Amino acid sequence: MFRKLLFVFFISFVTNIYGQFSSTPGTPFIKNFTEEEVGSNLTVFDISQNKNGEIFFATPNGLLEFDGVRWKNYTYKLESDLRSVFYKDDAHLYTSGHGGFGYWSKNNKGTFDYTSLYFKKPEKNDALLPVFFKIKEIQGKILFQTFQQIYIYDPATEVIEIVNALSGFNELFSSKGSAFIQDKK
Repeated sequence: MFRKLLFVFFISFVTNIYGQFSSTPGTPFIKNFTEEEVGSNLTVFDISQNKNGEIFFATPNGLLEFDGVRWKNYTYKLESDLRSVFYKDDAHLYTSGHGGFGYWSKNNKGTFDYTSLYFKKPEKNDALLPVFFKIKEIQGKILFQTFQQIYIYDPATEVIEIVNALSGFNELFSSKGSAFIQDKK
């Protein structure tokens, strides 16, 4: 009887200690990172991932990339306060934030270069800048949402169209190749 109780206790104890080390496929390993390890503010507004597992973060300090080992932070002048990120391919990693939007392209050194598609430079007496907080791809076009407008960028023609809100856009959804926009009214 004592052996059975000892065996049950041992199994329970070992299972609890090694419970986080699962060999079950799909069980993630959880690791917390500090600001010192990342080298950046850890405020994250949006995340996107490519097919190789690299993760991209939209942060107030710019585009943050994590390849599983190293962290890299990319900034571009005043367009570095980001709110949204959308990975399409290595030539088109779209980001948006305060005042504008654009895309990052991987160069021959493996780092990213930025191309601005739209930016409203802040002026002294300006009201608040538009904040682009959502990016969606619909039928090959890239949609960038603010509260008052949706900018539709066509990469094939490099033309930007603007849709104005009646009252204010709360949400932009996509399903089966269509965009659904929720206006306050």
